[in-house]
Amino acid sequence: MSLKVEDQDEGLSHIRRPLTLVEKLHLAALVPIALGNIIYSFAYRTYKDPSSTLDSTMVRRRLLLSLTSVLELVPIGFIQAIIPTTSEKLRSHFAKSTEFTHNEIVVRPRGYKAARLHIITPKGADVQGPCLLYFHGGGFYLPLSAGHITMVTAIAKEAGISTVCFLEYTLTPVGKYPTQLAQASAALSYLVHERSIRLDQIVVGGDSAGASLTLNLLAHLAKPHPDIDPIVPASTSDTTKLAGALAISPRCANNSLSDSYKRNLLRDVITPTSTAFVMRTYEPRPEIWAASNEDLDFWRVPGHVRVKQFMFVGGEEESFIDDMAVFARNISAIPLDQALKENKTDNIIFFEAKKEIHDQSLLDFGQGKTDGVMTQAIMAWAGGLIKPTLQGQ
Repeated sequence: MSLKVEDQDEGLSHIRRPLTLVEKLHLAALVPIALGNIIYSFAYRTYKDPSSTLDSTMVRRRLLLSLTSVLELVPIGFIQAIIPTTSEKLRSHFAKSTEFTHNEIVVRPRGYKAARLHIITPKGADVQGPCLLYFHGGGFYLPLSAGHITMVTAIAKEAGISTVCFLEYTLTPVGKYPTQLAQASAALSYLVHERSIRLDQIVVGGDSAGASLTLNLLAHLAKPHPDIDPIVPASTSDTTKLAGALAISPRCANNSLSDSYKRNLLRDVITPTSTAFVMRTYEPRPEIWAASNEDLDFWRVPGHVRVKQFMFVGGEEESFIDDMAVFARNISAIPLDQALKENKTDNIIFFEAKKEIHDQSLLDFGQGKTDGVMTQAIMAWAGGLIKPTLQGQ
């Protein structure tokens, strides 16, 4: 596996390009349509739920949902032509940092496109110390956001993790399933074999699409995807379990059939339309490496959950929550409070954040808020379970 960056564009999330004149005119024509859509969406949501009209939290949420709905109007090529790559976001954030070093390497999974791995380490820290390998969300078609950087570094700090690795996977429609899984597997293999970090010192995690990718990687770790190289421990003495795994609002089923899609239609950023769009661009197959609920028996096989502290979280008012609940019941997940009280070395935890929506923690960090229900649960897991696990307690 070659790691040297040989091409400035190799491994980038997407390739930015200037819009043509026709595309610029098309985009300009969308502006009044988008504004009308935002106003209508905000007004309709307020009309359907007048009881919380003056609630500032609900007003911000409605505005966010209305703005997000505009993404469905803009062609994906236009979005990716304009928006910075994951590399650009990370370089800009850490360029003037006096606290962290930022290094980039390229991983090249056999048979798939290359990806970049961004390694963020506090200056003077042990490069072979605990590591968080993170997969950002965005429906597999949007790159990492500034909120991801703030959120993930905060989680790592709470868990006592010295190194954070952001995977810059290939976005759709260029990178279709299982490209991102192959890249995630290659990134984990790099940490084990090239940086000599034991599995029991690695935490993997992600939000939204990245959370789904986290579950896909756990499936691959238990039973390798037939078209992707397996993740082999560095030695026979290495543990076969990861220290931890965190999935924030994962999509556990590649459809919109659950009742929570209807129940939370006006409350959440995820809609049947947005899920259908992701399915068209991502093109997953009906297999366990694409969605955790494709084979619920898979997770009941002894040894298939190869992680010590596994937590997945969702918002009570998000569209994915019913599918997450099905997954939780199937693998006998326990509440976070119980896990913290019992303090066992192995836990599977499901946490439902009351009155919160899809990827609420990321939304909160993007607004400078750190006291949300979902965020507090994640931090409690990081400090109360992951930190002791990494320290061998």
